[in-house]
Order: sequence, then structure tokens, then C-alpha cells
Amino acid sequence: MWVTLQIDSLKTALTGGEYTALAAAALAEGQANPLPAIIRRAVQLVRGKVAAGGHTLEEGETIPQELEDAALCIVRFNALTRFPNLRALLDANRVAAKDDALKLLREVASGTMKIEAAETPTEQVVSAPGPNFTATTPTRTRANQSGL
Repeated sequence: MWVTLQIDSLKTALTGGEYTALAAAALAEGQANPLPAIIRRAVQLVRGKVAAGGHTLEEGETIPQELEDAALCIVRFNALTRFPNLRALLDANRVAAKDDALKLLREVASGTMKIEAAETPTEQVVSAPGPNFTATTPTRTRANQSGL
């Protein structure tokens, strides 16, 4: 199953007090809430790694459920490092969890880890065009190579 990562999903990766502190720190006067952008970037990272591994993507901004925890670890790390007064919440276990999440995504991208196939695949093109090579005709002659 593929899931949509929401701001409320972050509640499973943080304690209640941490989530409240993060939500309060995120909303300065005149500033838009940065959490949706942080989540969107993490989802794009996961979807990019899934596509790089040769897997078909599901429609919409969804990710495979088996990668949801990895995405949440990345979101939590990025959200907490964005706010200087919340960096103290990043202990060694959370940093290691983020590193493990990135390692897991590298395995997905390399094709080492297989994930659940998309039920409704997207028509979105997720790869850049490949290189285009054309043959060239050598222009070397005895006259322009000084007799070599």
C-alpha cells in the first residue's frame, strides 16, 4: 500500500511535547509554516529513490508504506535542525535513525531492496533523457598531422 505523508504523520515520530514545540517554533509572525515544505522535500526524495531503483511510482504524492518510517526520520531530522533551539532534541539515536533511513533509500535506489508495486501507476516521466551520441568522421590526414 502507498500512503500520503501528512503533518499529522509527524506525531508518530515525535513526543507530544516535541511536536507542540516544533509547531510553535515553526510559526513565527508573518512566516508560513515550513513543515509542509519539509515533508514535500522528503516525499520527493523517497519517490526519486524509488524511481531510481526501477520501480513504478503511484499516482499523487504518495510513498510506499514500507518507506514511511524512513521518510519520517528524514522529516524529523530536517525539521529539528531547521530550528536552532530544537537541535538539542537530536540525540545520537535520532541521527543514527536518519542515517539508516538514507542507507535504506540508497538500497531502494540501487535495486537491492524491492518494494510493493504501485496499484495505480503514474504516467509521470521520472528520469532525465539519456545521452545522445552521434558518430563523427575523423578529420585527420597526413597533411594536417605533419606527416605523423
